[in-house]
Amino acid sequence: GTPRLKTKSGYFLTANKKFVKKI
Repeated sequence: GTPRLKTKSGYFLTANKKFVKKI
C-alpha cells in the first residue's frame, strides 16, 4: 500500500500529493 495521511477534512493525502476522498 501507499502511505496515506488522513486530513481533518476526511481526505487521504497520498504520496502523489493528491487528495483522495475517504471511503
